[in-house]
Amino acid sequence: MKDITERKRTEEALRKSEERFRLALRGSSIVMFSQDLELRYTWVYNPAPGFKIEDVLGKRDYEIYQPEDAEIFTAIKRQVLASGVGRRDEVVTHRPASAGGNLIHDMTTEPLHDATGTIIGVICVAMDITEKKEAENSLKKLKKPVKRKFIIELKIICR
Repeated sequence: MKDITERKRTEEALRKSEERFRLALRGSSIVMFSQDLELRYTWVYNPAPGFKIEDVLGKRDYEIYQPEDAEIFTAIKRQVLASGVGRRDEVVTHRPASAGGNLIHDMTTEPLHDATGTIIGVICVAMDITEKKEAENSLKKLKKPVKRKFIIELKIICR
């Protein structure tokens, strides 16, 4: 009886934890996913706009993304699988303007381990930073004329 009670408590704690996780990510620009050793998607949460979970599960990056993007994503994940060390990268998903244009993600990739510590795949968290990068680029463009004007005025003053 004690084992059943403990199991029910554990299941309830897990359910609450999963509920909090879903609530925290709902409506966010954070995508989470895992892939096995063959880099097939095994789990996806909160997919990026234009992607459906059922269209991604069981597939590899080359079946989903542009070849150039898939090559970069796959290389990152293979390096994590080979080294056992996670990494963080800024990655671009190239999409046509009709699909909303390119997406830029801050992607963290970590090795996924089983209960014995053996690497069984990768788990990734990718945050959409497209708007942030666009704002940074706009600010850089605004700064250039101001910087040029400042340099010209400084040269005039120093004469």
